[in-house]
Amino acid sequence: MDAKQRARRRFLERVMGVGFAVGAGALLGGAVVHAQEGERRPADQPCPTDDLSEQQVQAREALQYTDNSPKEDQYCDNCQYWLPAGSPQECGGCSIVPGPIHPQGWCSAWVPA
Repeated sequence: MDAKQRARRRFLERVMGVGFAVGAGALLGGAVVHAQEGERRPADQPCPTDDLSEQQVQAREALQYTDNSPKEDQYCDNCQYWLPAGSPQECGGCSIVPGPIHPQGWCSAWVPA
């Protein structure tokens, strides 16, 4: 695959990801908007995970999900897979990682939005 094909593929993946996020956001009644730093759910307020199955927990672990990003400028709410909640203070979702997702979280599948 040459550079032009790779660029086209990345573009299509991003367009499809954005389309999915917009559709999911519309279904959930929220707009796809990335929160400003001060508007996010505080990092010391983890998202509840009591209702996750063992498979969901394992999937989160396999993707190295954490509620508090170890990477500067890489947060769940600025990832293309982010599914926003009703407000930036709430836990959102992800099209890859199961369960509630913290806006300031991170996983190994992070891709810029």
